[in-house]
Amino acid sequence: MYLIRWLVSLALVLFSLTAHAGKDPIGWSQSGSVPARTQLNHSYSVLFTLKNNLPFAMPTRLDVSNNSSPLSEVSMVDSCSGLKLTIGQTCTVGLILIPKTAGEKRLSVFMEYGKNKVQIPVSNIVSTTQAAGNSVLQGDVVIGFPSAILSNTTYPLEFTFTNNGSTTLNNLVLAQNTGNTAGYTQGSTTNCTSLSPGAQCVITGSFTTSATSGAVSVGYTATSGSVSGEVTSSTVVNNSTGKGVRTITFINNCNQSIWFGAVSANVNGNGCRSNADCTYPSLCNSSANAGAGYCFYPAPAPANGVYQLSASGGTNTALMPDYGFPFIWSGNIAGRTVCTSSSCQTADCGGGTGGCPVGVGFNQPATLAEFTLQRSTVDNYDISILNGTNIGIQTTPTTNFSFANAFSPSEYNCGSPGKVTQTNGLGGCSWTFDPTASPTPAPAYRYRYVTATSNAGCTDSTSCPSGTVCGLFYDRTASPTTLNSYCGTLLGYDTPNQVCSFKNTSLTVPSSQNNPGDVYFSCDSASGVTSNGNINGTVGNLAAGTAYSTWGLLACVAQPNMDLGTCFNTSANPPPSTTNGCGCVNWATYGSGIVVPSTTVPCVTNNTVWTNNVLPGIVFMKQGCPTAYSWQFDDKSSLFGCDDITGSNTTNAVNYTITFCPS
Repeated sequence: MYLIRWLVSLALVLFSLTAHAGKDPIGWSQSGSVPARTQLNHSYSVLFTLKNNLPFAMPTRLDVSNNSSPLSEVSMVDSCSGLKLTIGQTCTVGLILIPKTAGEKRLSVFMEYGKNKVQIPVSNIVSTTQAAGNSVLQGDVVIGFPSAILSNTTYPLEFTFTNNGSTTLNNLVLAQNTGNTAGYTQGSTTNCTSLSPGAQCVITGSFTTSATSGAVSVGYTATSGSVSGEVTSSTVVNNSTGKGVRTITFINNCNQSIWFGAVSANVNGNGCRSNADCTYPSLCNSSANAGAGYCFYPAPAPANGVYQLSASGGTNTALMPDYGFPFIWSGNIAGRTVCTSSSCQTADCGGGTGGCPVGVGFNQPATLAEFTLQRSTVDNYDISILNGTNIGIQTTPTTNFSFANAFSPSEYNCGSPGKVTQTNGLGGCSWTFDPTASPTPAPAYRYRYVTATSNAGCTDSTSCPSGTVCGLFYDRTASPTTLNSYCGTLLGYDTPNQVCSFKNTSLTVPSSQNNPGDVYFSCDSASGVTSNGNINGTVGNLAAGTAYSTWGLLACVAQPNMDLGTCFNTSANPPPSTTNGCGCVNWATYGSGIVVPSTTVPCVTNNTVWTNNVLPGIVFMKQGCPTAYSWQFDDKSSLFGCDDITGSNTTNAVNYTITFCPS
């Protein structure tokens, strides 16, 4: 009887969702609009506000999907999916159109709840984009809005108008568009009185709004006689920490300025020659993938366009909307030091004081906060120092967790890798490293990374001026690139894996001399350690007596194209043996002050050659931060997971805080 009563009650609730007092159970309103005619590469936005008109909280969750066409040119910022709106509660869904091709564009979303599926608006918003023509006065967005912005935050904007004609345009008149959203302040205008052929008028400005939601649009119209041009940048305000948008908060506790940067993973294995070949808003690096190109996830960008975090407390945020790719976002984040407009002293990615160029990684050593953000399963995140470290980093989920997640071992469930003090069986990170500690092989200078100031060829710090130490410096500007020891300011610590990855790229250098790291770790030359003949690779068995190189051991490749893989594999084929894997260590029982939960999955197999020759050189890194990767197969002791999925809520929306120099 109880089941019958429950089913009847549920049916009545679902009925009331569709027939409450003659009004829409979930109503909606629209702000912003898209003009009937749009231009290539400009942006246009519209925002829908959904409201629960029922006299009770929704019994089923909302689901919103992007019904626009072409989908590759319209992104959706969704703070509604997964919510059960309470009485009178609202949420917002924004659409941002950036036309990449000529033709008709149709914008709408589907809202689903219970058994209802409603298109918003009822008729598609239709706009036609003009083909690229020989516009005499062409407007372009140089710095536009991100896909979603926060209230009470300032964003830089920059527009240009270019004279594509053959005669000078005199008496140029600039006017802000009549539909500009309040909060825009014009900055400078350069060369905007008259334009000779090929010349540009440059306009800078900034936008700040106190609105908590709504569509935002800022643009200009320029005229010279009968010639005119227009430029527009649009977005939506979204302060939600709910579904569809992730927030990453940055805090700098270092005693120096830090410029954070993000490097994204590629979206798929397809090639590209330009952004037009990528699904919006992914971006093309045509040099990646051996010149075939890759499309990369859009990287988290600072809310106000400024990557610099001031010393001792500087903060900023970045929003990551769900663009419908396989992951919300996948990539890594680092803190860069001593940056100029063109480069940084550590963790340089080529972006200077701005963002990292698309698909360009960080120069090592660099401490990395790595993420794979999922929409309906557990996020994976970690701190990596396997290629060295420049500054300490801590990553912490910021959602309030009042339920049990499923990530195992449980100690790594929603934990904080890189944290100075830890609990629940996790060791704290001192973020101090001692390459003289046992069992790290001497000499210690091989593991330090320094500026190059004096005493080239030093082998210990006793010969260095006061305040400096002896370490390695990799000169990327030399041709061929060089690696040498110097006395200098300590910038971080290298691992043998990183030193052996410093490769010369000059074609004039013989291949036998292509690794300057050989001087320090015998990277490419045989190490004198030989196989016993029973280590299995993916191609075959390594013959008995074959010499390993240090680089082969570090990279888990015994010979070219022979990957030995992880020793945690419990379903290896052939079955696990004591010599089947590349190598690993059971940190939970290793000792040396390294605290790892006893529940950590132990090695199933091990390669004693790796244990004897690689492990000693990475122990000091794990001592400095037990919750970080010091080795590429440290997964079982360094990989964290988190989600806030519970009950009928199947959408993951965990936010994170990244702290530089945690204390």
